Amino acid sequence: MRTWTGAAAALLFATAARGQEAEKASAYAAQAVRELTGQVLTGEGATRLGFKSLDEAREARPGAPMKVLVIGLAGLRKYPAGAGLRSVAAETGALWFPVLVGLEVRGKLEIYRKPGGAWATGEFGRARLAAEVARAVGAVARAPDAPPVEVVRVPALNLLLVRAIGPQGEVLVPAVGGFGLEAGTAYPVDEALRKLAVAAIAADDRQVR
Repeated sequence: MRTWTGAAAALLFATAARGQEAEKASAYAAQAVRELTGQVLTGEGATRLGFKSLDEAREARPGAPMKVLVIGLAGLRKYPAGAGLRSVAAETGALWFPVLVGLEVRGKLEIYRKPGGAWATGEFGRARLAAEVARAVGAVARAPDAPPVEVVRVPALNLLLVRAIGPQGEVLVPAVGGFGLEAGTAYPVDEALRKLAVAAIAADDRQVR
């Protein structure tokens, strides 16, 4: 008979709880997409959201979620080489869902936690940005058992990247190029953060958020 230690049992229950939370988040996102696309009444309205037709909007569904991380300007300016992403990035509690029609990305949905813990609907649409993020995700050859991809925001530099684990380890892929980084190119995390640290130091505090 298999027996469980306290630590093993705690890990099992924590894993199960995370799985349940992920299911709840995905169910909330699916309902939100249905409600938001259900408010689209014309083909023109569907096009503004990134869909090719009203019928296509009705077919939309959320894809796999990605956690949203944020990097602040102050921490980035002090980034010590080799410290890694977690030394400067913080979890926001938000999730980014690509909005799919078939296998094509047509937009994105973000959801976030309200103070009481319930999910709430954030930004929906942004077809061009969603496509850029999807291309960044596709730039990394990932193993089926690789950790989930995460979206990384650097608001002060108006930059969005994707963090993934590829054949060569942890990488950051800019969705849009800038600051010496090319869109859709996978950079070792330390290389990308050192480039961004230089940009952060040079940034004018009066012109950034």
